[in-house]
This record gives sequence, C-alpha cells and structure tokens, in this order.
Amino acid sequence: MRKPSYTKESLIGCLLSDIEENKCRIMFFNDSASFKIKEFIEEIRQKIPEESKYKHNGYLMCNNIDSPEKQIEEIEKTMQEKDFELMFINDPNGRVYSNLVEINLSRKFSGLCSVAINACIGTPDIDSIVEKVEKENYSSNFPIQRDMAREYAEILWHSEAIDFTLEDPFYVGKNRSPFYIYSEMMIGHPRIRNKLLDDLVSIAENLEYDIIAGGETRSMPFSSHLSERLSAKEIFVRKNIKKNMRSRIECLPENYVRDEKVLFISDTIGYGDTTLDFINVIRNVGGSVKNCIVICDRLQNASKKFQKTNINLIALTNIDTLIDVGVEKGYISVPEFSEIMKYRNNEEEWHKRRGFCYKS
Repeated sequence: MRKPSYTKESLIGCLLSDIEENKCRIMFFNDSASFKIKEFIEEIRQKIPEESKYKHNGYLMCNNIDSPEKQIEEIEKTMQEKDFELMFINDPNGRVYSNLVEINLSRKFSGLCSVAINACIGTPDIDSIVEKVEKENYSSNFPIQRDMAREYAEILWHSEAIDFTLEDPFYVGKNRSPFYIYSEMMIGHPRIRNKLLDDLVSIAENLEYDIIAGGETRSMPFSSHLSERLSAKEIFVRKNIKKNMRSRIECLPENYVRDEKVLFISDTIGYGDTTLDFINVIRNVGGSVKNCIVICDRLQNASKKFQKTNINLIALTNIDTLIDVGVEKGYISVPEFSEIMKYRNNEEEWHKRRGFCYKS
C-alpha cells in the first residue's frame, strides 16, 4: 500500500518545531477547499507552549487570483502589513508554489519563510474508515447523507487498488493514462467486500431488475457476488464469441433474457464504449437495461454517452474524489499530482505532449 508522505500529526510536529526554532511557515494546500484548515490552525494553537514568545496567529489565504505573480505580490503585501507566523494558502493548481520557486519572495522576507509543499490535511481519516470496515462486528448502517464517494475512495486506496506511473503510462481502453484503478482488489478483502455488497444491495433496492449482469472480466466478480446476495438470476457478457460458445451471453440462454429487466454492474468505467457494447448485446436479444452501477467513474464522458442511450449511470466514487483523498492523505506525490492534473485538464493535449496517439 502506498504510504502517505504527509500526515496531520507529522505536519503539526514540523510546524511546532519551526515555531520553537523561531521560524515562520507558509503552508500550501494544493487541492480543493475541502480541508478543515481552520480546525487545523486551532489544533496547532492549542499545542504551542504558553511560554512561546510568538503570537502564533494563523492567516488563511485562498487563491482566487488568475495570475500567480499577483498572488505572490499579495502574499508579500500581507506579510508586510499583518503580524503573524503561519500563513495557509489554498491553491488548487499548485501555481503559487511553482512560481515561488522561480521568483521567490523578496529578500526581506525569504529568511522568514519555511515552505511545506502539498501539506495534506483532510477528513475523513482513512484509518477510521478502515477500522470501521475491518472491525469484527462491523455494522453497515452508516449515518444518513454520508459521503459514499469519499468512503469508497479511501477504501480503494486502502485496498491498494490505485497505481501511478510517470515513465510508461498505462494502456486504458483506446488511450494511455498515468493512473490505473484495480477496483476488483476490494473483492479480496472479506469485510470490505461485505460492506460493498451491503451498499450495492441498498442501491439495487430502489431499481427494477430481474437479472444481474457483468462484463468480461473484472466486472464479473461484482455481478456474481451481488446476484448471490440478492438471490437473483445472473448473466455474464463476453467481449467476443469464443470456440464452443453459443453466444456472448453466458449462464442463461439468450431467450431467458428476452423481456427481462437487467441491472448491469461494472468495475471501472472510462469512455464507456466497452460497457455500452456489453449492454447492447443484452438489448439485442431483447433484454432491457436502464441502470448501470459502476464502482469508479474515470469521468471521461461515459455518463453523457449513457444518457443518450437512456441508461442511468450510478457511480460509487470517481477519479476526482480519488485524487482529492490521495492528495489529502499523501498517497499521491507532487510530480504525480502535477501529471494527473495535466491529464485531467486536457487529455488530448497530454497525449500529444507525451508523444502518444490519441483516439477521440
């Protein structure tokens, strides 16, 4: 499992050490504004020794200026006008830090600042999620309105289901990608698998279905376990007809699928072409598919394709949430985060820059 490069406790320790050594700290939060920064500042304040001669005021600045240079000017101005030792800056694109490397603060202030890159403080805590999941008498009854996307993002990280490469990007579907998601890794952990099935059952209860379906190959364990839990009929859809196969549909004859409502389960979805092909096989023999549950959506416009074909796509989590949690918990390094954001912002341009062929 990827080990976090930063934890809240280690960062607090670094800050307290700097304060004791008469240093100041500028801390960059290179992600969304979901961080509980104010609570974090208060926690630091409570731990600073009373005899400290510093006022240890925290100053929070969110980057809402288009130009990084203007943001840096604002930082310098603030340092001149305000009496503080801690400055917290939220910059979703990491632009301020990258420009500080090039420009740096003025000499007058450069000696006062110690910079923590990508300080990752966020909630919920992955350890608490895993503790709930792996507890012997674990209850699947979560509070109403719980954030399922974040829960499953943390579970995927804990299951070692996410990998990155900057040197040789993965082949994913018709293009390349700096990350790969192995959602099926959750199936190997009994208590995580049971939690997942509990949630899938809760979702399925609000949908109409006669048959549970999965596609070759990684989706098949999910559909198989769910059909078992629901005591429902089950089919698998193959990518191609192989030797001695009657049809691309297995487990039931095609005529058993005709006029039946089929709930399709997928592991990870990207562009959606493969999953739509599976669904069209079912539809071509007379089955009705209106809903598709996917563990993780890579957010590559599959939902728009599904809408055009009257399919409701239900995702437990998505790549942006995975990135959020990965950055907050330190599972994603600075170079990885930079590369992923370039990929997410413009996938076609990312392929061209890396010298890869891009298929739209």
